Amino acid sequence: MDLPESYTRLNYGASGEQMIVCTITQTLLGVPGARDVTFLVGGRNAETLLGHFDLSVPYTKDDCKL
Repeated sequence: MDLPESYTRLNYGASGEQMIVCTITQTLLGVPGARDVTFLVGGRNAETLLGHFDLSVPYTKDDCKL
């Protein structure tokens, strides 16, 4: 998932970053055959979005259990 660079300037804190990452992850993993979600920011690999969650590895269903 390629997010726009403007997302890195949001002021949502850890819970907001979790909401963004997990909502996108759960939505995309609803696509048949999808196993994980890799996040990019501005077309590049990103270590984090807002500084709280590690985006350097793909996210799976288990990473976003409620």
